[in-house]
Amino acid sequence: MTTKPSQDKIDTFFNALQLSLDSRVSQVIDIDPEEYQNLKNLFFVGVDQKETDERLKYFTKIIAGRWLKDNIYCIDDIDTALSQEFINFLMLTRLNKENMVKLGQIDRQYKRFIKKLNLEESTNEVTVNSIEEARLHLFRVVEQKKMTLRVLAEQTKMTQVALSNFKNGSNIRLSNFISLCKALGVTIVLNNDQGDSKF
Repeated sequence: MTTKPSQDKIDTFFNALQLSLDSRVSQVIDIDPEEYQNLKNLFFVGVDQKETDERLKYFTKIIAGRWLKDNIYCIDDIDTALSQEFINFLMLTRLNKENMVKLGQIDRQYKRFIKKLNLEESTNEVTVNSIEEARLHLFRVVEQKKMTLRVLAEQTKMTQVALSNFKNGSNIRLSNFISLCKALGVTIVLNNDQGDSKF
């Protein structure tokens, strides 16, 4: 960071981090200068449950750094840690796995954090060669989620009859197909002669 961050920015970061972890966190200011003299201008976070806090493991995968003795995490990437984008990420997800995956599906600006955790929603993306394959895949997902056509109709704003007809092989409008994909949290990539189409 070219300029020293304001105390307000540091406090905001620590508040967001504390809400996201099971461990108690604190800013560590008193570092033995002789022992860590090569670590000047870095940022230190103290934690009390290093071994048992699963969400702390997510944090250390996202924010580059290293562990020092006495449960002190030395943050190398202070720019990312104190960025408003990362603070918002902490506040929105609380480093909860399901929340992070969902946020990555909703807002692509947080994808870089999720990518570091290997939590990308790529398992929900499928490449197909025909609408028939897409239809079959979508209704497999419906079965896996144990959704009824009634619930699916409510989420897609389609009629149960239209969904039933599509399930049995009839065509549907593209807008309904896209609504169906969104409701199921699935991305369909359709291979065709003109190139791939993503829904």
